[in-house]
Amino acid sequence: EATIKMIEMCRDGGYRGFYGIETSGREGIKRSKEVLDKVLFGK
Repeated sequence: EATIKMIEMCRDGGYRGFYGIETSGREGIKRSKEVLDKVLFGK
């Protein structure tokens, strides 16, 4: 998925800041947070 690839590129490039979630609806935010947790923290 493109989102996962982009997060990995940022992490591998040394980015350690905040990630913004821009989507509509609470379900989209929940899914986005789950992807970030999985990619960044292995949760």
